[in-house]
Amino acid sequence: MHEIANRRGDPARPAKTLVLILLTSAAAPAFPGGSGRYSLDPALDTAVALPGAAAFLAGELLTRRTPATADPFGWPDEGWTATYDPDLDRIGDVTSVAAVAALPLLLDALTPREVRTIAAMYAECAMWTMGLKNLLKAAVPRPRPYMLRADTPADLLGDDERMQSFPSGHTAFAFMTASFLATVYRPESGSPAAGILVGASAFGLAGATAVLRVASGTHYLGDVLAGALLGSAAGYLVQRLHERRSEGAWAFAARPDGFSISYAY
Repeated sequence: MHEIANRRGDPARPAKTLVLILLTSAAAPAFPGGSGRYSLDPALDTAVALPGAAAFLAGELLTRRTPATADPFGWPDEGWTATYDPDLDRIGDVTSVAAVAALPLLLDALTPREVRTIAAMYAECAMWTMGLKNLLKAAVPRPRPYMLRADTPADLLGDDERMQSFPSGHTAFAFMTASFLATVYRPESGSPAAGILVGASAFGLAGATAVLRVASGTHYLGDVLAGALLGSAAGYLVQRLHERRSEGAWAFAARPDGFSISYAY
């Protein structure tokens, strides 16, 4: 067991990250987009975006209460851990960023008229993914694998995120983008091969990110599996809520006595 002192992270980090997510929508005209299958709705987007933003901020604040000790959880995936590898850690950062950065480059089949809709949907996916990830990290303060190894570099024992192993945020965001992209992308040519290639590439980068998070000694297998499930669900469900009713989609409406959700074919 390692005894470690609490350290304060950047106090402005939650605000900076949330502003970055919101700027995704504002920057939408910078790249092409729009398949005509989606539409925005004030009631729906308010109901989706605000709780996601609240969950993100609440999780950021709660994760600052880092426990002072690192003890194993006793989960099955703790039977094997990798020695911390800074090079693999950095490569994992690159693949997770590439998974996100590829989104505007690959959505070339969308028309400019729909760009803002797609960008707003992606921002909502990001809010929910980050929000739920932060809340889970706060609720399950699991020490990272390197905290329980004798060969861990001393500087890592005081890392701000040393007790935030579950779930993997890198993996969650990469799989969120892959799920969103694979569902939204529709090539102008209508070629199934193009869509398969885009989806396979996106999930390939996400999968590589998950593998590298475990191989680098920064996460357990359960952490990346939870992150993949969380991100994939957010990337798929948010866009389904925005599908036009003619496509068959879930509909959300605000009423005086509450809310209603329905599905139309």
